[in-house]
Amino acid sequence: MKAAVRRAKENSHLRGLPSPSYLLLFPLFVCVMRDARIQMKKLQSKLFGAVVVLSAICASAKADDKPVVKEQTTFRPVLSPESAPARVPKLVTAKVYPRYNKLVRGEKCPFALELTVKDGWHINANPSNPDYTIPTVVTVRSKQKVKLKQVKYPRHSLHRMEGEDDPYHVYDGKVMIYLLLVPDANESASKAEVEFHIRFQACNDEECIKPATVTIGGSMKLADSDDDIKLQHADKFPKPKKKRAK
Repeated sequence: MKAAVRRAKENSHLRGLPSPSYLLLFPLFVCVMRDARIQMKKLQSKLFGAVVVLSAICASAKADDKPVVKEQTTFRPVLSPESAPARVPKLVTAKVYPRYNKLVRGEKCPFALELTVKDGWHINANPSNPDYTIPTVVTVRSKQKVKLKQVKYPRHSLHRMEGEDDPYHVYDGKVMIYLLLVPDANESASKAEVEFHIRFQACNDEECIKPATVTIGGSMKLADSDDDIKLQHADKFPKPKKKRAK
């Protein structure tokens, strides 16, 4: 028994050291770890490449999301301090149709303004009747030298109100108003920004909405008389009257 205790004390400094079988496996462990590090570096490299590609795709997508600046060829609603309350645009909408594809400097340029009044509603005609009613009025504004020369309002319809002897002069349904715009002959700008302001009062048989303004705007190229000018929107303009043969 004493001899066994003595041997245990003599071998106590060897405790914790790997056995010979573990020492044989150590080189294999080193190789495995080295291969693992190599594979990890390759994976990191691939991941980095993937991140670069994804970043490029995202940047391209963001670029595609940016609005493409195109020449505006149509007129659209414009919000302004005079814009009608939220309820009014649902009652009256407006569209603008230029007769030519360009505004010709120094010459009359016809425009058709189409109003659509919601069923069951009407707006006062111009001139209005009775005289205390507020007529529909169209004005034009432009940062360039473009003037409104003429406005031709359509013939009114008669609307009778209960208890009123005098019928009201009104517009309802589809309403076509024709205008003549003339750009200054010396206007140097390449295009003109034009806004049409339609002021009206919408009513039905029970109520009248506070007078409001709907604005619709757009831009058109300015051209000279010898440029390539094309007719458009023929269906929105009256057909020219045929001259009687003598």
